[in-house]
Amino acid sequence: MKKLSQKQLLKCLEHCIHTGVYDDFLGYFWGVIEKTIYKVCRRKNISISKQDAEDLRQEVYIELCKNDYKRLKDYSEEKGMTVTGWIIFITGNTVWDKIQLKDPFDINSKQHLISYEKLMNIINFKKIDDVLDARQQLVNLQEIMKKLTSIESIVIQLHYFENFSLAVIAKRINKNIGHVYTIKFRAISKLKKHFKK
Repeated sequence: MKKLSQKQLLKCLEHCIHTGVYDDFLGYFWGVIEKTIYKVCRRKNISISKQDAEDLRQEVYIELCKNDYKRLKDYSEEKGMTVTGWIIFITGNTVWDKIQLKDPFDINSKQHLISYEKLMNIINFKKIDDVLDARQQLVNLQEIMKKLTSIESIVIQLHYFENFSLAVIAKRINKNIGHVYTIKFRAISKLKKHFKK
């Protein structure tokens, strides 16, 4: 299908709203939706399979179709977006919502799985002393983490061990992002101080 102008897309959308038939209109955006899915996942450092992308594309389609195509009917040029921009906006939000709702060990687990042999090649410890030293540092870190307040510990674990952004953490713990930055900074300062001892 050839690329349509904003004016043509607006006319198509109005026709769809009038007739109640959206299949061709949504079909036009399949490629845009797919590109947006991959872009959002890349931005969030999440690798997804073709099947994951297809599942997310179906979720976007459901979002666009639910409540009698309400999201499409809500489009207005006054919002400062083109029709394509509106579809990209809805796609990005839907994908991000679905990624956040999924078990972090589900969608992200594929990028974290590594065989024991590969791990040993990556680490490539030359001496047993290195292994023992690394283990001791982990034990020290666990002990130091106990000295953090519970909120500091949660922020550090979610940010550094679970790879959540500070914005997502703020939402999850019901704090504003500035407060979360302060909590993280305070926790890092405590950790550095204890590691120096």
